[in-house]
Amino acid sequence: MRDKNRIWPFLNKIAEEWEKQPGLRFGQFVMDVIPDQDKLWNCEESEFLRRLDVFANRASTADNNRPVMTKDLNTFDNTPRKIRCIGRKHDFLGDGNYFTEEELEIGKEYTIVPHGGRHDGMFIHIKEHPRHTGYPYYLFEELEPYDEEIGKTTALLGLMKSLDEAEESIREGKLYSEEEVWQEFEKVIEGKDEARDPARIEVCLKAISNVWKKHPDMRLGQILQYALGDSDLWDVKDLDISEALKQME
Repeated sequence: MRDKNRIWPFLNKIAEEWEKQPGLRFGQFVMDVIPDQDKLWNCEESEFLRRLDVFANRASTADNNRPVMTKDLNTFDNTPRKIRCIGRKHDFLGDGNYFTEEELEIGKEYTIVPHGGRHDGMFIHIKEHPRHTGYPYYLFEELEPYDEEIGKTTALLGLMKSLDEAEESIREGKLYSEEEVWQEFEKVIEGKDEARDPARIEVCLKAISNVWKKHPDMRLGQILQYALGDSDLWDVKDLDISEALKQME
């Protein structure tokens, strides 16, 4: 069993950076550090802290317009291009059982191709080994470093496309309620909570700690997903996270 005493020092480091982002709920803050729930599920504390440092540096240099370069796969870009395999094994379920993609070769270049259906950023498809489920994106990297802002721009273009499609639906007589429209705008444009009381940080992290100490072998992402189920972490309010965690105690 892993040491319970590691939990609060880890959460305190999260609190230090979260306090600097008063407009973000906990889920939004975490998703800014680890961009998707799949990677968060598999993320060890050491890797989370490394990415937290990257996030902190990015936030501190934002006013200088300095680009943040990365080779992480730009999962929002479905443009056919060459990418490089960096891994074959993955613990996608987060239960300690690793799958090996025998057909992949580390260091080899593959061709990413578009695929149908809603793109959730978790899987990519390659021309050389087509299959319905695709492959976890983190088994690959871009050949060249790119500015992270490119990914944000691509996501924004996707938003504008969705708005165009919504406008077309309205013309065709498919109507959306005012509440549905504003929920989408809140999610993808601002997504900020009006409840910005700094005290909420301690309440939320204490709720996480109480559960985590009873399950010290779990990762932060696993604690959150078990508590929230299929809920989108980005959308969940801090109070709702605390309440969900209390149900696990």
